[in-house]
This record gives sequence, structure tokens and C-alpha cells, in this order.
Amino acid sequence: MRLVTVIPAGSQIGELTSTNTVDWATGILAKREHLLGSELVQEVMYSGLTTFAGGITFPRCVFTVRYSQGKVLTFDLALLDEARFNEPLPAETFVVDKPEKWFVLDFRGDAGGTGLDVPRESIADVRTLIPESVSQLPSVAATQLQKLTPMSLPMRAVLVMNGAALIALGVWMWKNASLKGTKH
Repeated sequence: MRLVTVIPAGSQIGELTSTNTVDWATGILAKREHLLGSELVQEVMYSGLTTFAGGITFPRCVFTVRYSQGKVLTFDLALLDEARFNEPLPAETFVVDKPEKWFVLDFRGDAGGTGLDVPRESIADVRTLIPESVSQLPSVAATQLQKLTPMSLPMRAVLVMNGAALIALGVWMWKNASLKGTKH
């Protein structure tokens, strides 16, 4: 099954077309191509599907090829040696330091990226700065919000493509389930 997403030309970069080829037997993405206009700019191929503990199927190998003017610009190969899924994570996993002069934003619950009043010096664990209740968070001045950069067009395109792929997968699963129900 191939899913094609087209982002119309809204800037100088032109029309971006993404084609996702899905192995419907496993539900795993097998290949992704990105074209800018009619020029292939990136291919991502997934192979070596392996079923891990818990019945999770995942590719062991990912090839990413980037092109420029029809020539290979870069070739990346990622090999998965080991994978574990759905295991509990130790609390230390979430310990994040705050370097000096960095600003901390909280995206939990209704906080929506609210900035916290934090000291300028380094902090070993930012969780110590976050109030337990979102209602205790200070408000963010409009000038602080203006410092956030808007999402780039390629990132928007990736989000739209992922959303379209998920919708198509859901429709396929729904149709497949309803067809199985009518055969009995």
C-alpha cells in the first residue's frame, strides 16, 4: 500500500511530495520517499523486520539516502543491535540538568509551555524547580513567548505526513476488521 502526501508550493522550496510504502501484513513502514518538485531528495528504507519480546515487530536496519541534483549527497545506515520495549524506566532517566542561563518551560497538563522562574545558575535536576500543581505556575509575559521560533515548513510537512499515514492506517484497519466480520 502506498500513501502519497503532497504539500503545495507555499514558499521558494516548491511542492513537497512524500510517498510512504507500508507492509500491510505487519503494519510497518517499508520505504519513504521525499520529492521536491519532481526531484528525489530523500529515500528511507526499512528492512530486517524482527519480532521482539511482547510481539513488537521492528526493523533492524534503516537506510537513509539524501540526494542533491540527482546525486547521492549522504548515505546513512542505522543498525539495531538490541531493543527492549515497554520496560519500566528508573527515575534517574528523567533527571535533566539546567545549564547556567537556560530557561525552563513546562508543558505538563494545562501549562502549555509556561515559563518557570528559575535561578540563573546551573541546577542538577530541573524537576526540583517545577511546582507540583500546574495551577501554581507563574504566568508568562508576551515578550517571553515571542522568543519561541515558529515550526519550519519541513517539520510541518513531516507532521502532516505522519498524521495522514496514521489516518490511512486507521481506515485500513477499520475496513479490514469490518470485512472480516461480514465473512462469518
